[in-house]
Amino acid sequence: MPGYISEGATWEVSGSEAPLQPMARPGEVERDRATEVLERTVAERTAQLQETVAELEAFSYSVSHDMRSSLRAMQNYAQGLLEDYGSKLDSNGTAALSKIQRACHRLDLQFAICSLQPDREVSNRVETDSVGTAGRRTP
Repeated sequence: MPGYISEGATWEVSGSEAPLQPMARPGEVERDRATEVLERTVAERTAQLQETVAELEAFSYSVSHDMRSSLRAMQNYAQGLLEDYGSKLDSNGTAALSKIQRACHRLDLQFAICSLQPDREVSNRVETDSVGTAGRRTP
């Protein structure tokens, strides 16, 4: 026969010599089961999230490496054009190739900064100008 003691605690009397044992309150067992299910679900999703983050980091590294290689190739190609054909270009052509070199260098530095600080956003972004080449920094 259950008996009630102060503060709403419920106790079960199992025998004449047995000590009082706390009884589970209504809904407590279901709440405990729901808590266990929730904790298991959180652990599974955390593991999935960690796996996804690792995959994204590997992908990001690969893309960054490929982009930096392409930037260096463009920068070297522009440098070669300036060296080989600089005397044949007008001031607009020379300025355009110099602009390409500077933009490639700036982007390469930003990739380097991002690889050193993957959790921070790079504050200086390069936007394209009206000609379509990388040009100026924006705050």
